[in-house]
Amino acid sequence: MSIDRVLLSVDALIIDISINLNRLLATLTIFLPLFIISFALLVFLLIALLITTLILQLKQLRHNEGLETDSNLRSSPVLRAGRKRDSRSYDDDLREKLYESKRESSQSQYK
Repeated sequence: MSIDRVLLSVDALIIDISINLNRLLATLTIFLPLFIISFALLVFLLIALLITTLILQLKQLRHNEGLETDSNLRSSPVLRAGRKRDSRSYDDDLREKLYESKRESSQSQYK
């Protein structure tokens, strides 16, 4: 092969590469803005979802703030017929139940 043919083939390759790069740039100028807009929209939606979730959790926390979470207060007291209940006897019953459950659990650990 002569040097002229090598130079012509290299020149043809460079021309093909430049044509392909021009096509690629034309394609990117069409699709790159669409990609950027869709990505920005996705980020905006994710941030809006995060803020909405936080607001809903805050409202639920404020709603549940006044509720008692102690498991002993969830169980209803046992009322016996003919006996009037007041708050002190209810608290005493709760303390007795708690003491008995702790004592039973400690005894079952040592068996």
